[in-house]
Amino acid sequence: MTPILRDTVTWTPWGEHLLLFNPKTRSTLRVSHQDKQWIESLNGTLTLEELEQTSPDPNHLLTMITRLCRGDFLENSESVFGFLFPKQQFASWAPAKRQWLSKTLFEHTIQWPLAISTVSWFILLAIVVFIAGGSVAIFQNLPLDTHPWSIGHDWAWGSFLSYLTISLCWSIGTLLQASMSAVHNPSVTLHLKHTLGILHLSSHRHPIFHTPITTQRQYASVGIAVLLLAMGLCVLMESLWANGVGGSLAVALLLALVWDLCPFFETNGAQLLETVTIHKQRLRTQDFLRSSLFRSPFGEVSGQTGLRITLSIWLVWFGIAIHLLGRFVLPHLGTLLVQTLQYPFLIGQIWLGGLCLIIAFYYAYLLFEGLRLSGNLLEQLVPTKKKHHIGSPRAEAYQGWRAEFPMLPSFEQLSKPELHTFSAGSRLDTQIKPDSLWIVVEGQIAFISPKPEGGFETLFETPTPAVLLNGNLPQKPVLWSVSEASILSIPYQPEDWTTLDKQLSVLQQTQPFDTLPPTWQWILATQTQLIPCTVGTALMQQGQRADALYLLLEGTCAVQTQTTSVEIQSPAIIGEMGILSESPRNASVINTTDGLALQIPAHIVRLCLQHHPSLQDWFGNLIQTRLGGEDDPQ
Repeated sequence: MTPILRDTVTWTPWGEHLLLFNPKTRSTLRVSHQDKQWIESLNGTLTLEELEQTSPDPNHLLTMITRLCRGDFLENSESVFGFLFPKQQFASWAPAKRQWLSKTLFEHTIQWPLAISTVSWFILLAIVVFIAGGSVAIFQNLPLDTHPWSIGHDWAWGSFLSYLTISLCWSIGTLLQASMSAVHNPSVTLHLKHTLGILHLSSHRHPIFHTPITTQRQYASVGIAVLLLAMGLCVLMESLWANGVGGSLAVALLLALVWDLCPFFETNGAQLLETVTIHKQRLRTQDFLRSSLFRSPFGEVSGQTGLRITLSIWLVWFGIAIHLLGRFVLPHLGTLLVQTLQYPFLIGQIWLGGLCLIIAFYYAYLLFEGLRLSGNLLEQLVPTKKKHHIGSPRAEAYQGWRAEFPMLPSFEQLSKPELHTFSAGSRLDTQIKPDSLWIVVEGQIAFISPKPEGGFETLFETPTPAVLLNGNLPQKPVLWSVSEASILSIPYQPEDWTTLDKQLSVLQQTQPFDTLPPTWQWILATQTQLIPCTVGTALMQQGQRADALYLLLEGTCAVQTQTTSVEIQSPAIIGEMGILSESPRNASVINTTDGLALQIPAHIVRLCLQHHPSLQDWFGNLIQTRLGGEDDPQ
């Protein structure tokens, strides 16, 4: 199976990472610069097996390939996903059904003959006509809402004419947008859609996505401008003839404009809003509305100002939309239903009945989505109260913790110990005093990495009990309570924690851990243990499970198999082969002199390898050097 990357995807810098953008589905994927290299090589020449052989981390490779499939970044996403997960379904709907649910009945790609580079003149004309119509409606006090969607109280013909007018306007807007796309790509894909039950033309937006911002704004604005122009003309027509036709069409166009300005659907208004506020992030307005961040516990995130503007516009727009729908739709649904039952012709009854159902459904859907998203946004404004209780630990409980964590001083030696209880979802590193040291005794605490777009990625969840932090660490890790947690706080006395300081110092001076960020060095230091080595004792036995990596700090040891014995001098790394291969030990390691070793649990080492692929290269070179009989790289 050979994955093939779409040639329409683009890359955008995002802090220390990159955003991979798929204009076909408007999906985004945050990747590292190292991932970018092999993702760009997916041109159909490399099989999944070859990728696995060259990848330093097969688990990470599988995760990224899965994310590429789910975001449809590959030309053969469904085939690759089916090959990787034969018992899972790529999507719950077949492509044809998904296309129909996205309101697309038919699509066709053609060579568009007309190319327009700017539509500023048309947008300006539309605004002028709309303002003129609005002024006439205000000064002449035109009754635009007396008989919406009807002509002479004939709701069938009135609503049919309204649908025809809206369909014509949306289609004209599409033709102008296609002409703008043709400047950058002469091949234009046109759709036949059924938005709100209205059949109209639509076009793919991806040829325009990575053009200058002004071009994209014009592209989105021209679709709205067509509706504004038609509304202005209808109001002017109503002021001249006063036959009710212009007023009815103006109201229908106003309701279509409400939909076209909707920021959480695939509309011109959504794209216009994105280009004004959050366009640089290449993310959909809908995604931001669903995971909004008016504030972040980790400080400002990238694009948060634009996000706040977007959300403010959304709240204002939703209020206006509900007001317009409440004025022009709800009061007339009963009348429309009566017209359906009393209409003299069967075709008219069918038309009005279907129209009534469509309006009721879309109104309920818009109200549901709007209230749900608005509620989500308003929750962001309400401060979440986090529980933080400070008490005194009991001597009995402390003795139990000390049994699991021997480096704790005796209870009598403690000066003002405190037991902190935090609720889930609390940030902890900002709560710890510089002169205190915290130890998790109950609950789950995680080291996390805040994302530039908001939210965070969990790096590692600490076991209990575990040391969290002390005041001497130059760069403090971000700590987050996964569940309700109890933390013991005791005064930090450097002379009482020389073992912990030595473990940190060793890691900071030993390859390859000296290249890790301070946060990761601290994570390793709190999970390691200094092991005294005496002559004749074994660090590891052949056939045992590879559960730890050892840094031999002092002394010598012998690596023994059934046929060979090799002596290793300190400093040295021992046990890396079993960690990388996840297989039992292939040799025994016996101490030949007294010494000292630092033991690092295997799952912590694998976690570092997963987040820092450069460590895998270093360990791989070490194994090749040892197998080749050369000197160790350290």
